[in-house]
Amino acid sequence: MKKEITIGLSLSREQRILLNSHSFLNLINVLADELHYLRELARRKEAFDGTLQVIKHIRHSLEDDSPAMITPHQMQEFYSYIEQEIAAEVQEGHLSNEQKKKFNRSTDNIRSIFRIIHIRVRELMARSDESETWTSHPISQIMENLHGFLAAIEKNSKGSYRIVHSENHKEDSDYLITLQIKSPDKKNIFMPPVVQDFLYDLIANARKYTRPGGCIHALLEEDPEKILFQITDTGIGIPEDEIEQVVTFGYRAGNAIDKKTHGGGFGLTKAYYHTREMGGRMWIASTVSRGTTITIHIPKNSSDSV
Repeated sequence: MKKEITIGLSLSREQRILLNSHSFLNLINVLADELHYLRELARRKEAFDGTLQVIKHIRHSLEDDSPAMITPHQMQEFYSYIEQEIAAEVQEGHLSNEQKKKFNRSTDNIRSIFRIIHIRVRELMARSDESETWTSHPISQIMENLHGFLAAIEKNSKGSYRIVHSENHKEDSDYLITLQIKSPDKKNIFMPPVVQDFLYDLIANARKYTRPGGCIHALLEEDPEKILFQITDTGIGIPEDEIEQVVTFGYRAGNAIDKKTHGGGFGLTKAYYHTREMGGRMWIASTVSRGTTITIHIPKNSSDSV
């Protein structure tokens, strides 16, 4: 049954900061996973200690300050530091040929993650407190950014699964993740920048709670009256009596608590909070063990749609 979510949501300043940095933190967590993997390959407990400490500092700073305080220059310095630690481990000369291959694949993924991180940092800085101001976005760039993000997640799985974007390429254990974007001119879509965050966050969440072999389909559409965002997955679903609660800050459904996933349960909260702030509406339809559909409407008559 499709249920409209109408629960009141009051957030503190600290909670709003965490929501706004949620997409960026997802990338930082993927990066941390790669570094822990490299540490295991190096077989040295102290390997990449410096880099992991920087990640810890970034997490803390995002909890205390505006995400705009992290600049592209700072991230470039961080990237250079990681490259130095990687080079130092390689020079140790204690890796076998097979370990070197794995090491190189992991470092390639780190580089791809950083390319996406730079994009996200620039986006956060550019919009600062204007995440709900309507602007034009190239559809090709949205697709490219999403595919790059999903490719980094796939590489981070170390072969546990593949992510494909076409039914023709899907094998039994692959995730099929598709995104369709529709707009009047078919090249750009006019919407608040924060909607792009919904896109990344909710697709990533759906992947977490869907077993390999499952499907996630998303639609982002602009029409004369509104922005429509809808995402459907074949995941674990949400218990009926918890559907409205899942948008509250930090809440996870009872059947999701034992899942070994990163994050604080903020994706749905962020989507719901900003949707309501912009005069929009959200619906959730879900069946345990069968999947979930989330639908969001944001009207163009909201205050900044000009």
